Amino acid sequence: APGGGLACDLYEGQWRRLPELAKLTPARSFTMPTVGIPEERPAERFALACRGLLRVPEDGVYTLALRSDDGSRLLLGGAPLIDNDETHDKQERRAEVALAAGEHAIEVQYFQYSRDAVLELWLGSDRMRLARVTAEMISGPAR
Repeated sequence: APGGGLACDLYEGQWRRLPELAKLTPARSFTMPTVGIPEERPAERFALACRGLLRVPEDGVYTLALRSDDGSRLLLGGAPLIDNDETHDKQERRAEVALAAGEHAIEVQYFQYSRDAVLELWLGSDRMRLARVTAEMISGPAR
């Protein structure tokens, strides 16, 4: 990604819904090119918070879709937009939001309790088919 990707913190522990990650100490911090499950991670029982900027090409009404197993949450400009919390199999929650062309601060929070781990962020609009957010659409958080 042009701006170095998402700044992520990984937390180890056992939860059945998203904990208050800001109150916890991360086990480690790293960057990721886009929203997803990091390769180097515990098999289960961990949480993740990733912050960065999502770039949209033009003014419009966008659909954001957050798919996860287990729980996740999407914040846009610091405000909760999609709540996909608690333990569940792969599940999608969507929100529609009007965005101006340019960069928008996002934070994706996620936790994994057991078995499969899935985390995906998708973006679409009336002029853009819903597709997974790529590294080209992401840059690092505002310093």
